[in-house]
Amino acid sequence: MIDQLKQYALDNYEAGGHWAYETFDDSRYIAIINRTKTLDEAKAALKDWCDLVSERESDCAWDGPDNEVTPKAWT
Repeated sequence: MIDQLKQYALDNYEAGGHWAYETFDDSRYIAIINRTKTLDEAKAALKDWCDLVSERESDCAWDGPDNEVTPKAWT
């Protein structure tokens, strides 16, 4: 299941999956798997974490008032 979550993060790299793909080691994926019951729940938890980090990061970034970033949808 770890490989499937890694692939899910990679498949959604541009939509925020890069946060997990670039920073998680296997233990982080295992922690998500242990808290969930199915692959779909694990994917949802991974997406939620990446969305939260992306949101926090965008709160801290200042690119100017005319530079709005539209989040990409996860597949």
